Amino acid sequence: MNCWRHIADAINSTAEPDPTLCWCLNAHYSQNPPSHNALELYPDDAWVDSIGIDACDGYPPSPTKAQFDAQTNAQGGLNHWWNFAQTRNKAMGVGEWGVAAGDGTNGGGDSANYIQWMYDWFTAHAGKGLMYEYYFNNCDPNNVGSNLYRPRSTSCVYLNQGTMGRPRRTMRSGAARTPTSARGSTG
Repeated sequence: MNCWRHIADAINSTAEPDPTLCWCLNAHYSQNPPSHNALELYPDDAWVDSIGIDACDGYPPSPTKAQFDAQTNAQGGLNHWWNFAQTRNKAMGVGEWGVAAGDGTNGGGDSANYIQWMYDWFTAHAGKGLMYEYYFNNCDPNNVGSNLYRPRSTSCVYLNQGTMGRPRRTMRSGAARTPTSARGSTG
């Protein structure tokens, strides 16, 4: 925590215009601290402008809507961090999300449903403090395998055929992705 605070103080004292510092972590389970409760590492509101999460469909995967909802509401899930951000008047962003076909039994595979469920979550939170979301399109060997459009090659080993058209169709269907300010008011 002290390292974060030191770096935040240094950035805020020299950067123009004022930066937005996002405290971001992985969904579901925290490897650190030993208690696995990431809140023990929170640097405090004075050093954090927004809360972020990376939420790929793995560790554990969400093969059903009931499992997706349960994980979203569990400690470390999307709603857990959303509620944490809201209680502190912080905006939230999802810096990395995607299907996880490359994680073997730890990943949800080529899941168009996961794309839809995330889209629905983004739609429900748009204009209410959701700053951004970015799909993590990766096909590198030994990674999550979230690729939706790059052609396969020796360096691109994953292509999710069942999911590939879903984001474009879903995003064009009309939900607003309203950016918000760092403090949660609509922009």
